[in-house]
Amino acid sequence: MGKSDWGDVTEALKKVINKEAGSEEELLTLTYDYLKGIANNLASGNMKADQLSPTELVHEAYLKLFKNEAGLQEPRSRGMLYSLSARAMRQILVDHYRKLSADKRPPDSKRSPLDEQIESIKDQTGSNIIDLDEALEKLNEFDPDSCSIIELKFFSGFTNNQISETLLISESTVERKFKSARAFLRKELDSNEQ
Repeated sequence: MGKSDWGDVTEALKKVINKEAGSEEELLTLTYDYLKGIANNLASGNMKADQLSPTELVHEAYLKLFKNEAGLQEPRSRGMLYSLSARAMRQILVDHYRKLSADKRPPDSKRSPLDEQIESIKDQTGSNIIDLDEALEKLNEFDPDSCSIIELKFFSGFTNNQISETLLISESTVERKFKSARAFLRKELDSNEQ
């Protein structure tokens, strides 16, 4: 989504917050391609028949965000909308993988380094995304901004500059928080290995 479109998204989001009729559909129309891009990035073209398609993922995220089926807080800004969209898609994928892999996880499964953990989202095993999700939830408990940075970077494919503009923080803060969050996640994923 180009920077020029952000004003339209912000205006549509204001209408959603004010509960104007038809505003959710307008916002979805404006953000659909962006949300589909996130879903495609997560799917990376490797979806199997028994898994969610990018279109299904976008629709499920829409329900989570605007029908509040998952108890997500209501987006109050464009940055929060993007962050919550990435979080909703991550939760949907995790729930889906949990259903698919129930009782199939070997007790001695090995975890890989963080970058491979994040890339494993594109794998179809499911177990690594569950471990990563648990670590992200812990990170979110004490540093929601760092969790949002990880979600925007890896689940939405944002650059540091885009994250900075979205979360209204400096690029150096994004970089610092990313390094800290990455170290935290590595530690969490490594501790689960033992």
